[in-house]
Amino acid sequence: PTAVRPPRAHRAPLCQTASGSGRRSWPPICTTWTSTDEQDGTEVRFTARVIASVAADPEPPRPADPGPFPPDLHICVIDDSEGSRQLLQHHLLHRVTRNVHVFGESVRDVEPFIKRTMAVAHIAVVDQNLEYGPKE
Repeated sequence: PTAVRPPRAHRAPLCQTASGSGRRSWPPICTTWTSTDEQDGTEVRFTARVIASVAADPEPPRPADPGPFPPDLHICVIDDSEGSRQLLQHHLLHRVTRNVHVFGESVRDVEPFIKRTMAVAHIAVVDQNLEYGPKE
């Protein structure tokens, strides 16, 4: 006969800073996780469920030190990757200028990107491999 251990459940809330260093940084990441383990003889089954949320910054970050950049500098960005758009927007807003215009959610953003770039941009950041679905 093999020993069967009934499932055990664990639950814990966890809030930490985005950097994990213990210093307060924005945004805080809060997670709640639950896990269960179950054993039947030599077989052990683990199940984990993690619910995570990231608090949104109520306003865009302001450049701490504009450095050599003029305050009226405008940068236009087009990228088909949501993650790349978010990273570029965050770092450009935080480190360079508040005048960042981001495009690329769909192929419909190409024409507005070109118009805005021609009208106000001093710098254009263009993803060299824009790829949209076959319908676009």
